[in-house]
Amino acid sequence: MAKTSGHVLHHCCTANLPSNQPPAPVTGKYQQPQQYDQAQRRLDPDQIPNPMSVIIENQKNAGGAFITNEQGLLPPLVTTKYVVEDQGNSSPRYVRSSLYCIPATADLLKTTALSSTLAVSPMARTVEGEYEPPIVNFGELGAIRCNRCKAHMQLVDAGRRFQCLMCKVTTDVPTAYFQHLGHTGQRVDKYERPELVLGT
Repeated sequence: MAKTSGHVLHHCCTANLPSNQPPAPVTGKYQQPQQYDQAQRRLDPDQIPNPMSVIIENQKNAGGAFITNEQGLLPPLVTTKYVVEDQGNSSPRYVRSSLYCIPATADLLKTTALSSTLAVSPMARTVEGEYEPPIVNFGELGAIRCNRCKAHMQLVDAGRRFQCLMCKVTTDVPTAYFQHLGHTGQRVDKYERPELVLGT
């Protein structure tokens, strides 16, 4: 290192410059890296929830039966003992989201800087009182999905066609899978087909 006029120069900063480019002049005082306010970076211990009290509280409030299609109901914590009643959404044992309130606008998403992820555990074990997920075998027909993007689809045109929920493409329902719709717009065999009723 060389010391000039009270300023410290590091040779490593100038050694890698091309020979035809002079080093930047040293002017003014040596600037310290910006120091962040320590008070802003510190966490207030009084604002941090006690993990044990959160676990006990969740067991008290969310233990027991968990029905998967109830609106606005958060799934129990992984530490909570619960029994899942699959009513159309997958059990949190198999699929668990990092967010349960999704930012509705791009501005809100940018402001919150939240990332959305899914933890998928297809081999999770059921507990006593839960039904094992059924195995649905479509045989040579294969799973009924969108021809373009492979997403799930909604029945339209009296059950003769599917419309993709993602890319909006419509597809003819295979003859082997066709079934008439009832007065509610649902297939009359809906409750005989687990893939139309259960989340898992």
